[in-house]
Order: sequence, then structure tokens, then C-alpha cells
Amino acid sequence: MSRVGARIGLAAAVASASLIAGACTGVATPAPTASLQSPVSVVPATAVAPTPASQRTSSAAAALAVVLARSKTGDGEIWSIDSAGRWSSISTSKPPTALGRTADGIVMVDGLGLDRRPSGSLSAVGSVSVLKWPDAAGAPVVAVDVSPAGKTAVIASDGSTNHYGVAAADGTVTPVSPAPVEPFTPLLAWLDDNRLMVLSTDKMQVSRLSVVDLAENRLDASSALSGVHEFAVSGDRGSFAASTEKAVYVGATSSVIAGKAPASILTLADGQVVWALALDGSGSEVFMLTGTEAADGTVGNIRELAYARGAPAWTKVIDSAAPFSSATTQVWLP
Repeated sequence: MSRVGARIGLAAAVASASLIAGACTGVATPAPTASLQSPVSVVPATAVAPTPASQRTSSAAAALAVVLARSKTGDGEIWSIDSAGRWSSISTSKPPTALGRTADGIVMVDGLGLDRRPSGSLSAVGSVSVLKWPDAAGAPVVAVDVSPAGKTAVIASDGSTNHYGVAAADGTVTPVSPAPVEPFTPLLAWLDDNRLMVLSTDKMQVSRLSVVDLAENRLDASSALSGVHEFAVSGDRGSFAASTEKAVYVGATSSVIAGKAPASILTLADGQVVWALALDGSGSEVFMLTGTEAADGTVGNIRELAYARGAPAWTKVIDSAAPFSSATTQVWLP
């Protein structure tokens, strides 16, 4: 399964088991070294060595980010990672297959159920609600994000058509209009309570950033970047990160919307791919999964990388082999 198509492909595969899914296939073995563009510096390798299995725990103490992964049996599973690069498994009542952030933690989707969990209680079932979305016609949800005020945006996809919607407090979903032109990777992130950043494709079938203004019923494309694979927006919505085939970029959200290209902080090696981007609350740290893409589109050598903004350089602070063989989504924990 290809890296881009995996988010939808896995969702379709588990839909028959009443799950909602998305994933990227790979094997957790050492990844190639990326070449870094200025302004990037790298801490000594001894400080970011791969995490031994004996150091991986079953709690979520001091977690920095949470990843939606896929087990060897195909079920969704949740892992967190701390500042030392140690992985922790998080228990779930059902195999979750969509993951998003909230103001104080995470939201997981299984079936049509939304399970919101605060950062301090990730292993306990939180506030649960159920989506009411007849327009999606049973298509599995592949992306979810919650605005600062609590609005929930979701994308459902059957592999050929994406459905964008916003859920009310009672779970009723209202379609987003105008909807993005079918993107290669269905993603969304709230910019405020009325605007969503999404991916859309132009007339040349090139993936671009766009903003949906729900109050004005407008879809505005940004010329800041083309060929965008994935993106993330910080907790305060002020910073933005994106990955393309060649590099990872970080910049101010307002500048990107206005069409100004963000700065490149990481140049990718041949065959290296980056996805599942996440930014912290202020945009001072960026998290990502990285791997090596084979000729058949599958991804192996999965690792977690994190970079912290310095003065003036970005510094690698986490480089940890992943304990899972595929994953699709990552969120920072407030």
C-alpha cells in the first residue's frame, strides 16, 4: 500500500469490520540519514539513539505526542512518545482508526463514536458521543480535528469520494461547502472557529493548500506551496508545517495563507518520506514520522523525528525507532 493511499485504503479495508481507519505500511528498522538545510543543527547521536524495546513502557506518563498506528493484525492502536524517545502503548476499548487533537487532549474515532480524552487520562475512556451523518453513506472517517471552541470537523472517505463535515454538539454532521477538490491525502485543521485548512488539487492535479471559510462559503487556494503531501497547524494556530516530496517546511500560518512560502528546515534523502506531522502549542517543536519508500510504494524503516526551534537553528531532539509497522496520524499533547 502506498504512503498516500494508505489513509483511505486502510479505512476501506476495516470498514467491513465497522472500523474507521487509515495507515502507512512499513517496517521499523533504522532509517537513512536526511541531509539538513540551514538553519538546522543536530544534537549528538548518543542523545537521540533508537529506543531499546526494554525502555518502551505501557503508560502514557510525560507523553509529548500520540500516534495512531496499525497492529500486525490490522487493528488500530495508539502509542505515545515522551521527550526521551520512549514509546508507551495506550489502552482503548475498541481499535481506533482516526485520531485528532482537542484543546486539552485527543479525540479518537471508532465506528461513528468519538472518544475525547484529556492528556492526563489517555488510557481511560473519556467523553463519548456518536456521529449522525447519513450523507456519508457509511463511508469511514479518515480525519478529525477539534477547534479551540470545541467544533469537530471530520472527513469520511470510501476511497473514491471524500465527504467533509462539521459535527454539532449532538453529533449531527453538516456538510462543508464548498468542499475541496478531491485531494490525494484527506486532511483538515481548524484555523479558527470558521476556517479550515485543507488540501485540494488544482487543474493540473497538483496538491495545494486551501482554506475553507464556513461563514463566507468560500474555498481559497494558497500559492505558498505545491505538491504538499501533509501539513499540520500548531495549537495556537499561529504556526504551520508541511511536507513535500523533497523537504519539510515550517512558517507562520498567516504568511502561508497569504501565499508566502515557509522556510525549509529539512531536505529529504532519496527515497525518504515524511508524514504524520504535528506541531506543539506554539510551533516551537515539530514532530514527524519518517521512512523509506520502496519502488512498489510501501514504506519501511519507520522512525519518529522531532526538531526544536533554536536561536537561530532547529535542533533534532528525538530520533526513535517506531514500535509499530505502520501508522497514519500524529497529534501533539497540550
